[in-house]
Amino acid sequence: MSNQPINANVTPEIQQTISESHEPKIVIDHQYRIVASNAAYEAKYGSDIVGKRCHAVSHGIDRPCDEMGEDCPLRAARSSGLPERVIHLHHTRSGQEHVDVLLTPLKQAEGKTMFYIETLTTLITPKSSNSDSMLVGKSPAFTKMLGDIHKVASHETAVLLLGATGTGKEMVAQQIHQLSSRSNGPFVPVDCSGIPDALFESELFGHEKGAFTGAHYRKAGLVESAKGGTLFLDEIGDMPISQQVKLLRLIETNAFRRVGGLEIIRSDFRLACATHQDLAGMIAQGKFRQDLYYRINVFPITLPDLNERLTDVPEIANALLKRMYPEKIIRIATDGLQMLQQYQFPGNIRELRNILERAALFSSYSSTISKASIERALGASRGIAQSEPAHAGVTHSHRAVSIPKKISTADLAHLASQHEGPLRLLAERLNMSERTLYRKLARTKSAGV
Repeated sequence: MSNQPINANVTPEIQQTISESHEPKIVIDHQYRIVASNAAYEAKYGSDIVGKRCHAVSHGIDRPCDEMGEDCPLRAARSSGLPERVIHLHHTRSGQEHVDVLLTPLKQAEGKTMFYIETLTTLITPKSSNSDSMLVGKSPAFTKMLGDIHKVASHETAVLLLGATGTGKEMVAQQIHQLSSRSNGPFVPVDCSGIPDALFESELFGHEKGAFTGAHYRKAGLVESAKGGTLFLDEIGDMPISQQVKLLRLIETNAFRRVGGLEIIRSDFRLACATHQDLAGMIAQGKFRQDLYYRINVFPITLPDLNERLTDVPEIANALLKRMYPEKIIRIATDGLQMLQQYQFPGNIRELRNILERAALFSSYSSTISKASIERALGASRGIAQSEPAHAGVTHSHRAVSIPKKISTADLAHLASQHEGPLRLLAERLNMSERTLYRKLARTKSAGV
């Protein structure tokens, strides 16, 4: 069998160690040569691999990874004498996969290292991703983010997701939840910018019957709803400072009371937060509590802007089209994809989705989106971007209207009717997420405003 060692120094004990593992494992020597493998590894990469170089099998290249611009765990392990790990994109029988590569030196009795055990853990396969296309790509910026996700996912550590609007912070939070031991529990997202100050405590912690006017029944809060799962506080920077101390107390004591209640309820959830704001700057301005910042910023993950990963645009675009039009195969012409890769996407993945939707419409939802349709769709986005002053970030209609700190439903409806350009810009003026603005506008319509 191919998983038998080809080197007499690979002992039966070493072979048994990797053979009993359900994870893909190989044993390699100092020259990158595979000297033993297990069934799980062979299932992914083929049975005829012993004697070949590891980089030839996993990457399809004839030179070591470090000579091709990638980090090489073997070089690092040879230098440190310790286990080393990297994130690589491997070519498997079923397609490309991001994998966590752990290389562990095998020391002999005299302290020398002759072999290394390589253990692979699949992070995510592009074909299996259904996360609104956020978690597909090959760029270094994406790979680094993916590695951070998998470092923290299996722990209970609080995560703070940092990134511009439209980079997919909620999708990353969902991925962390799915990879955690709490994946069978609920994922409860809370849009901190969409809850009025007066209702924040009740929404978060719940209330007892009669706690205040209109409290006709006991209501469980979002914290309680997240029991056994993950509580995701989106746009944490928009949380009222009066409520921040209550969140801090919850994190420190793992307990809370419903509004109007006396019973102490134990909390059991994983906390993930996200923001596009500079929380450190908000602390200096007295708008965010420093002690809360330290509590939520245990493991920060920065999501790259799309213009930092333009090489990923074709994969992201195709995945978006599959999600947008699941009943129809729609592709983008090669020259259209090239045009997309030359655009900077100030609105990130959310803007790419809007461009694709426009382009599909311009192409009459043909099976192929032409370069002309992409160019036309991009023209609209460029026109919007060019209409924004470099520093103010607003159009003429932005300057014409003063935005109050608290805005009524009627005023919001009026502002939306007068606004020119994408609602993303109006949301920025109102210091709220685009999703929150859409939800508020939907309420104005249902109220007949």
